[in-house]
Amino acid sequence: MNLSYSRISTLLGCPRKFELRYVEGVRVPAPSPFYLGRRVHEALAENYRHKFRDGEDMKAEEVGERFMELFSEPDEEVDWGESQDYLRDVGILLVQKYMKSISPNIHPLNVEFKFERDGVTGICDLIDQRGMVVDYKTSARRWGQDEADRKLQPLVYAFGLGGPTNFEFHILTKTKVPAAYIIQTARSMKEISWFSEVLLPRVRRQIEAGIFPPNAESNFCREKSCEYYQICKG
Repeated sequence: MNLSYSRISTLLGCPRKFELRYVEGVRVPAPSPFYLGRRVHEALAENYRHKFRDGEDMKAEEVGERFMELFSEPDEEVDWGESQDYLRDVGILLVQKYMKSISPNIHPLNVEFKFERDGVTGICDLIDQRGMVVDYKTSARRWGQDEADRKLQPLVYAFGLGGPTNFEFHILTKTKVPAAYIIQTARSMKEISWFSEVLLPRVRRQIEAGIFPPNAESNFCREKSCEYYQICKG
């Protein structure tokens, strides 16, 4: 089995969830926050492909309209835990705010760049002309620097890209006042070696052994936080 950041983080967070999703292939409706995030990602990627080709951003209103089109045509079943109209409206505000405050300063070199190394795969949302690896995130709350520094994703990408990596999270928060901001972090060769020699082999051995206990003490082990909760508890 090829491994990605999402697969590794799911296994570390709850092995039983990993088993249901990636081993047994159980499909459940997408939680509405994930659906919102995917549509935001698609709209921003479309802008950066346009910018790479034509040298300038799309208008903020155009990207907002494109997001609305994508959001309003679900290609999958969605668990609307929040109002669909509310999420659509806040998504429009978020992409427009991003387009006005962040995108003008970003110059894309590669959009949705795929990598594969030793069975680890991934897609970088964006690599800009500084060599910065960018990932878009939608969140219900504001991030701090410590959270960005602890995230596994930049380390997985640094391993996949083969060396120390500078990384930017472009975060769009659907707080009372929607916001778009950047947090930078980096991963060193020492950290990459730890991932390669310590974490990754143990992840693979656990999958090969087929040991997938539920993480009952996780903060996400609750019905509102895990789309597999009813299946797991049932």
